[in-house]
Amino acid sequence: TVSINSLGMRGPLPPSLPANGKRVLALGDSLTFAMQVDDSDTFVRKIETTLSTETPTTVWNAGVDNYSTMQAAHF
Repeated sequence: TVSINSLGMRGPLPPSLPANGKRVLALGDSLTFAMQVDDSDTFVRKIETTLSTETPTTVWNAGVDNYSTMQAAHF
């Protein structure tokens, strides 16, 4: 399953976060977007799971599909 939220990012809209939580924005190219894998299997979700073991963390996936690293670097 590949989902795009109303912000144009991969995955569902992030939930509200407690005051002590963290938010991380993952920027990148098609490797970050990861069209070939399920939402829950992207490396961005894996990072979120790992970081959340210590502090509630939401990681937003702002990768751009069909972009290379060179194109993403020009932003």
